[in-house]
Amino acid sequence: MTDRRGAVARLIATKLWSFLAYPEPEEAVVSSLVASFQPTLNIKELLRAIFQHPQFRSTKAKTGLIRSPIEYAVAAMRHTGLSCSQANPQWSLREMGQDPFRPPNVAGWKQNEYWISSSSVWAKSGFASGVRWTQFNAGVFTDIAQLEVEQSVDAALARYGITSPAPTTSAALEQFVLAERATSRWAERAGLLMLPLLSPDFQLA
Repeated sequence: MTDRRGAVARLIATKLWSFLAYPEPEEAVVSSLVASFQPTLNIKELLRAIFQHPQFRSTKAKTGLIRSPIEYAVAAMRHTGLSCSQANPQWSLREMGQDPFRPPNVAGWKQNEYWISSSSVWAKSGFASGVRWTQFNAGVFTDIAQLEVEQSVDAALARYGITSPAPTTSAALEQFVLAERATSRWAERAGLLMLPLLSPDFQLA
């Protein structure tokens, strides 16, 4: 019975950690979770152990999962304050690869590479474009072109909750702004309302 209980605790702890942090957790992580979970098999205790584990706040955990389409759309709406009727995620979710309430099988949707495809990229672009124009028409970032380049990029990233962007992300957005400011500048505001949504930083859970 003890061996069976331990096996159950290990299986559940591994799966829940993989869902919330990153797949294939290290043996040390699993063992520490099992130690907290096995005595009672109380999911609440397991969740507490996961959220309080030092590795849960590691860089690996912060970049360990690609947001599913639903998570992606919800994150975009949460950061922008748009409602479902404004963002209309239902128009894009199936093309992104996740039809709500219709998983591919009883195991549900897979993680990470499952969400990467050429069709899903196009669908995300379409959704991000809609989010962009809804905000644009509402007057968001009207004065952003008056900021310094770095400030405008930081403001755009911060709007989507990206407070510690990868250097490559910041550099790409700065190059975009510089290019726009060297010409007509009309697309700078529209671009900064959309491009952060397509960055790797935003697509990681």
